[in-house]
Amino acid sequence: MSKKNIIDLKENSHITVLNTIRINTSISAADIARSTGYQPSTISNNIKILKQKNLIVNAVNEIPKSIGKPPTLLTLNHNLGVIIGLECILNEFRLSVLDFSGNAIKSSAKKFERILTGDELLDEIKNFLDPVVKDFINNNMNILGLGLALPGLVDNEEGVLIYSKTFKLYKDNFQIKLEEHFNFPVQIENDANCGALCAIWFDEKNDVLQNIIFTTINDVTKGIGTGIIINNKLYKGRNFAGEVLVDLPDFEQRIESLKQEIPNYNDFWKDVKCYDCISFTQLVEMAQKNDEIALTFVKEYGEIVAEEIVKLIGFFDPDNIYLGGEVPSREFLNQNYILPSIAGTLRKAFSENYIIPKISVSKYGIFAVSTGAAALIFRNIFEF
Repeated sequence: MSKKNIIDLKENSHITVLNTIRINTSISAADIARSTGYQPSTISNNIKILKQKNLIVNAVNEIPKSIGKPPTLLTLNHNLGVIIGLECILNEFRLSVLDFSGNAIKSSAKKFERILTGDELLDEIKNFLDPVVKDFINNNMNILGLGLALPGLVDNEEGVLIYSKTFKLYKDNFQIKLEEHFNFPVQIENDANCGALCAIWFDEKNDVLQNIIFTTINDVTKGIGTGIIINNKLYKGRNFAGEVLVDLPDFEQRIESLKQEIPNYNDFWKDVKCYDCISFTQLVEMAQKNDEIALTFVKEYGEIVAEEIVKLIGFFDPDNIYLGGEVPSREFLNQNYILPSIAGTLRKAFSENYIIPKISVSKYGIFAVSTGAAALIFRNIFEF
């Protein structure tokens, strides 16, 4: 089993008060009482315990003194420690590091010239994170945990990657192996589910109950994944809710057929030797420059994504839909292909007055999934 949460709060009321402070960024004790319904004496006792554990501090109140004595505001202690989130893609790692208040303090990406598979993946994760961890330790910064986002079927409770076609792994206990190496808590989860956690923990960050769909397109494999939030909680189903079981066109075969259909295509396509080396983001960027082959493929792919989202909307009727990935390319895909296709289909099925859910690109861009991976550790601290 996983190492215990570094922050061990005994009472549900402690977690409720701490989470109320997190959601509001800074808040007075009186407003916490109004928000939670707890008695002032209970709030006072909770604040005392949270301060003793160094979880919260008094915030700087910017209300002018001429107005009168301002209330004491409470905020999370951002210096408590850092939380690391890591997304593993076929040939790339994406890192997000957040402080205890949820502020992003570091993000980076590392590309590999080869495709990582099997035990090599675990070794490269250690090699990549070792200097990051060492740097924080040398600067006397406490590491509260690591969240790891992986493509495939994941048993989050046991910390086991059940199966990943991308990395050719089967029943691998990443959690225990990484905890033994780093000696701090580790949580693992499916990549699209981590994107959904980013949406509810950081893109939205409020206590209003919401239903959200997060859709991600794997930049390398070009597969589609979704994460589902119901009433602010990640929905996992029995095993693997959110997997999009759609028969996607073979990328290389489709491009080759487009080369036959489109005369005078861009010279770029004449010299392609590695189709797997062309990322989806690169395709969208080429489409934005009116490359006909890229435009055709992106349009067809956008319509497939839209069709799958329509199915989820019809069944689930979410409040918001988030698209993960590099922001400009996903905005182009969303505005030109996904949104018009969804709007047309839904309004034809219901009525012209049907209001479709809000569809947005996560403000965290390509780091949405790694940021959501960090939310796995936040979830352990702030939920009961």
